[in-house]
Amino acid sequence: IRVAYDQIFSPLLVNDLIKIMLELMKSDLNGTFNIGGKKAVSRLSIAETLAANMQVSKDLIEVISLDSLNE
Repeated sequence: IRVAYDQIFSPLLVNDLIKIMLELMKSDLNGTFNIGGKKAVSRLSIAETLAANMQVSKDLIEVISLDSLNE
């Protein structure tokens, strides 16, 4: 699987997202909001953790850069 080391996410639990969204809806705030978790995690880190939890070889991961996708 091709995995970008330089693609970063800030994941959060869906229950936390729901709580945040409910609080925003109760407030008088307007606009666009970017809701994310407190920790930045690379796609590579997520893939390596998933491979370890699934007990499969990390050799199945091909490390790439987002730039190499030419999209």
